[in-house]
Amino acid sequence: MLGLLNAVRQSSDRAVHQQPSTTKLRQEAPRSAPRVMERGRTVASSYQRLVHRGVQDRAQGWDMMEQTKVMLTPGGRASLQARVDQMANEELPAMRPLLVEDERDERVVADFERLQAEHDRLVVLLGTSGTLDLGELGPQITLGSRVAITDADGQRRVVRIVDPVEAALDEERISSTSPLASALMGHEVGDECEVEAPAGTWLAKVLAVGEDI
Repeated sequence: MLGLLNAVRQSSDRAVHQQPSTTKLRQEAPRSAPRVMERGRTVASSYQRLVHRGVQDRAQGWDMMEQTKVMLTPGGRASLQARVDQMANEELPAMRPLLVEDERDERVVADFERLQAEHDRLVVLLGTSGTLDLGELGPQITLGSRVAITDADGQRRVVRIVDPVEAALDEERISSTSPLASALMGHEVGDECEVEAPAGTWLAKVLAVGEDI
């Protein structure tokens, strides 16, 4: 029995010695606090970097939207608006009665849907595009410039460089993405530039730039 009591007493003493003292815990606690604070600062710094990056990305997105914004000439805008009004006030109303006939022609339905889609597309375009101030254009050829050149046959020709959406409005307008417009961009009166057309390369000379040519 005495041996059993001694064994229990020794086991209790070992357990007491193995438990950390309160003083030791108080000494170790402050050591972990700086690590927690440092981790918090790191997380906060990372969050700030993410926010800053998000603001930068958003600003770059707006810049890209501005750079890709369609810019129309005043005459081009007026012509496209006239087309919208014609479709809305004349062509679409004239086709609507044909859609409710018992034996309606599906070709009429297809034409109506195509016309409605064209109307809606132009309405959005006019609402989101900008308008060029032709009075602010300088001597250097750019979007909106009216230019007199010698063509491939050596004849004088006048063209106006416009956005592709208004290039088909008349014979004078040419798309800014066309070979001729691409060759003329950035040049001035007296310059000669090579036009790489599908039919072959030819030399265009800039004779005049401006509205009164």
